[in-house]
Amino acid sequence: MRKRLTALLLSFVMLLTMLPVTASADETGGTESGTATGAATSHVLDISYGDITITNDGFTYYVADDTDPAQVQQKTYQWETGEEHKLTITGTSVGTEEPKTPAHVVKITGNDSDNLEITLDKVTIENKKEPNNTPGIVLMSGSATLALKGNNAITGSNMSPAVQINKGAVLTIKDSGDGDGVLVARTVGNNNTAAIGAPRNNTYAINPKTNKADNNFRSGGKLIIKSGTVDAYAAGSGAAIGAGHIVYFGDIVINGGTVKAETQNHYAIATYTNLKTEDWSDEVGGLTINGGTLTAVNNNNGGTLTAVNNNNGGNCVKVNGFTMNGGTLAEMTKANDTTYFNVKYATITGGNTNDYYDGTAEVSGTKVKLYFFDAESKPLANTEVAVNNWTAMTAADGTITTYLPAGMTSVTYNGREYTLKNGAALLGLAYDAEDVLQWEAGDPLVINIDTNTTGTVCGKVNGNVNVNSGKATLKLVQSEGNTWTVTAKEAATGVTMDVSSVSGLVHFGNGGDYQYQMGYVTADKVKLNPDGGDVTVNPGGSVTWGKYTLTGIGNREIVVNGADIKSERTVANNGGKNITVNGETLATGKSLTIPKALYQQEYLSKADKQGNQTVVGTTASYILPGTTVLNEFAPTKETVKLNVRYISCFITINLVNGVNVLDGGCTNIATGNSGARATMWIPWERMRAELRSI
Repeated sequence: MRKRLTALLLSFVMLLTMLPVTASADETGGTESGTATGAATSHVLDISYGDITITNDGFTYYVADDTDPAQVQQKTYQWETGEEHKLTITGTSVGTEEPKTPAHVVKITGNDSDNLEITLDKVTIENKKEPNNTPGIVLMSGSATLALKGNNAITGSNMSPAVQINKGAVLTIKDSGDGDGVLVARTVGNNNTAAIGAPRNNTYAINPKTNKADNNFRSGGKLIIKSGTVDAYAAGSGAAIGAGHIVYFGDIVINGGTVKAETQNHYAIATYTNLKTEDWSDEVGGLTINGGTLTAVNNNNGGTLTAVNNNNGGNCVKVNGFTMNGGTLAEMTKANDTTYFNVKYATITGGNTNDYYDGTAEVSGTKVKLYFFDAESKPLANTEVAVNNWTAMTAADGTITTYLPAGMTSVTYNGREYTLKNGAALLGLAYDAEDVLQWEAGDPLVINIDTNTTGTVCGKVNGNVNVNSGKATLKLVQSEGNTWTVTAKEAATGVTMDVSSVSGLVHFGNGGDYQYQMGYVTADKVKLNPDGGDVTVNPGGSVTWGKYTLTGIGNREIVVNGADIKSERTVANNGGKNITVNGETLATGKSLTIPKALYQQEYLSKADKQGNQTVVGTTASYILPGTTVLNEFAPTKETVKLNVRYISCFITINLVNGVNVLDGGCTNIATGNSGARATMWIPWERMRAELRSI
């Protein structure tokens, strides 16, 4: 029994030695070293107790005193060999105005390995306007990363940033991985420094070689934003992000996240503010956006999105280089009439500029607009999309405005290649075939056919198909609720349409014809107008009409309505079912001739008795010989109410021996030669108007 207990005890001890060690750095006193190599260590420091200094060797911090909790004591920790240089800061520190006491400071000396990571976990460091020259967080030198967890608010005092980055230092800001990381950085008072970036004063700008304050070390830091939410606000003459008064800053790179830069009196983003041109150095940086979204706001006399500017508050951006490879300029607001960008050169190869780029430097490449649609072919608004090798957010109308390298004729989206036409492309439309013809941007959307073409027209959109020349063989795959118009222009030699998959409404006709849009196809009907040519229903069920041949008609009703003012037209029914011609049945195997129309017009369709006309649209009309029937066809779905009223119009009257052939239609018609124009008032009910609108 004793042996068994001994064995169990040994097993328990061995198990304990295998467990990872987790120790809060404020749990021990004096100077301590890390845990054993390879063990997982969690260092949690509280800024409320005092300043925190972090170096490549370790860190010093404060905790409550062991004997007097009202007092604090300093502690030091040294990194173990092989230990990850990571720690977490929590807590709140607020300065006071009376007496003038600064908040506690986080001082970081990074390293060249870029492996120092400090997590800010709901930290508040709030300095008042005075005392001056106190940042909340300062990166003295080297590289370090701030990982954001929850909401963190940092405020610098007058002449100091909230987050200071010294010369040669590289600060990376990212989300901790929880997805809720926020950094709100503010300056207060008449502050001439950036909220995140270069300081105005050298109190914390230390030369690492001399360990003394050095003005030369105020300028030239670098900022990289990878993820998280960063909200920077500058109260004075410094930029929200970047440079302060008479100091410059290095490169600013936004790879992701949500960034807002707002300034009260100067620039949103700057790498220098009021330095003269001759004071520029190679260390003055530019702005690069590879991802994420940027909102830049200027509330006073400066610009909006600023990478480098001058002291007159004129231009928004003046920089050695502005580069955009992805991401989104979400919103830019400027306070006076300036350009957003004034740059020496600009390179844009992707991302959504939202048409904000207006710089003095010409962008190499081609400006394009991309239209994105969802599965229902509705604009894909405010959505992150991946195009080629970059990502960006679409605008509220589902578009992205960007630049592409010169010579690039297509873009790739969701594994599909889209051809650019006239500087635009429509991406994501629901296509159902391999030989689809791509819609082009326009209002409405359009497909232009300029040569002999065979293909499928599809997509849940409204648009026009123009056959400008050549012969087009088209399969129409249309969803219910959509409207298309197919037009055969003068140089077109023929249009064959398979309408078997039409579920919406397709207008079609010859460009130049008086009523060229009066023919249409729906899910249950084919309507033809003789104005476009003779009509023949073929034995197989297809229909030939002028330049058009319709196949796939199936069980649709075939209706011919109208007449041609230029000549009489023949309708031949060689198909297997009866059709309707101007309200009369035309049996299979029969044909008839439609006489030439008496007149055909477009007119203002609403007027009072005094002739005061109101434009409500145009209507194509005709009157058959020997009738008083006014046939009207409108290409829209607007209707004219059938009630007792008068219409006023200009018409062309065929007079036979000076007698109006519209016998009984109206009486007060001027006499004259055949073809004379006259104004007539027509009581609507006497005309027995027959409105055929769609």
